[in-house]
Amino acid sequence: GGGGGGETVATTRTLFSLTVALKSHLVTPLRASESSRGGSGIPAPTAHVPHNARAMGFPLHSNAVSDVNQVIGWIYFFAWSLSFYPQVYYNWSRKSVIGLNFDYLFYNVTGFVGYMTYNICLYYVPAIQREYLHKHGDKSTIPVQLNDVFFAVHAVLLTLITVFQCFIYERGGQRVSTFARFLMGFAWLYIIVTLILAFCGLLGLRWVNFLNGISYVKLGVTVVKYVPQAHMNFTRKSTVGWSIGNVLLDFTGGFFSFMQMLLQYFNDGDASIFEGDPVKLGLAFFSMFFDIFFMVQHYVLYPRHADATALAEKQRAAAAQSGGETGASDVTPLLRGHEIQ
Repeated sequence: GGGGGGETVATTRTLFSLTVALKSHLVTPLRASESSRGGSGIPAPTAHVPHNARAMGFPLHSNAVSDVNQVIGWIYFFAWSLSFYPQVYYNWSRKSVIGLNFDYLFYNVTGFVGYMTYNICLYYVPAIQREYLHKHGDKSTIPVQLNDVFFAVHAVLLTLITVFQCFIYERGGQRVSTFARFLMGFAWLYIIVTLILAFCGLLGLRWVNFLNGISYVKLGVTVVKYVPQAHMNFTRKSTVGWSIGNVLLDFTGGFFSFMQMLLQYFNDGDASIFEGDPVKLGLAFFSMFFDIFFMVQHYVLYPRHADATALAEKQRAAAAQSGGETGASDVTPLLRGHEIQ
């Protein structure tokens, strides 16, 4: 995830041609009558559609559908925002982060910081908005709304809180892997170099190119971040330490985001958003895929192991609170096999 994004844009176009009805955006994009940023209003989004589609009333241009899409956007926003809290509460209640993969958190910090930067710049900076419209056409729409900004800032804060918990709670010798450090080091090097080039106007790079690169870094992080956690669950044969509440809410957010894509495309008939912000389409697909995988691990593959480990940890916590050592020796062997060194 990074660079000029040519390959990813091409892939997104291919996905669009296969699904026809997909539209990648978290919330309903800016319409001409609603735009108060960046000078004069942005022309209402239009797109070339087949004649038979127009005969069937496509695009719809319905205010009612647009309002429903706004509601769906907020539903997905709250679902994805709340998805951070079950893990924080789970860690606090156990006073342990054993079972939560540190590579996953490390990837999340990079991804969400980049995503926050992208949303803030494209939402608040008129000059970058003009660059975006110049690149994608005046009939395109700004693909960032206020709840995009809130979500990204909130995600960074909650991710940092979870990271802080890793320093104060029991972690069983877990640490960030060398591979994850190398991968994210390369990502940050790319971001810094692209930032310098865009600031100096070198190699034809503009601010919108820098922000697009950041969005692809976020997409790349989403592709890889779940893999360490899934592998950790597999090696431990348990999902204890990885909150299923996080997974269920994340799936809910991804599902409603995907539904919004369908409605928004049918209503606006504007496909330019795929080129402008394909990361959101990728986020919906990848998050739902891995959420289903985690559900299978939790409810089908390792339910008994999860119950046994959870019981053992409750016994250990009770023993620690009572100040006694009784039962500790019975609990430790159960946990030791589930700790990642």
